[in-house]
Amino acid sequence: MVRMYSLSTCPWCKKMKRFLKDEGIDFEFVDLDVADEEEKAEAFREMADLGLSPAFPITIVAGEAVQGYHPDRVRELVGDAVE
Repeated sequence: MVRMYSLSTCPWCKKMKRFLKDEGIDFEFVDLDVADEEEKAEAFREMADLGLSPAFPITIVAGEAVQGYHPDRVRELVGDAVE
């Protein structure tokens, strides 16, 4: 499963969501600027565990994080997770 942390107003986050949809990659996301406190706390805990700063989008595939808009890297990780 692919998970993404984003902001609802972030153009790069919107672009990554569009990429994932266009590629047919199943994903879930949390827009942190509109999330409830429990979702935010969980997201920031996971980011800290992965050693990430809150710079969006953050796309997590099989425990590996891609920070920013890097579709080729996400595609590579998704392929590796399926194999």
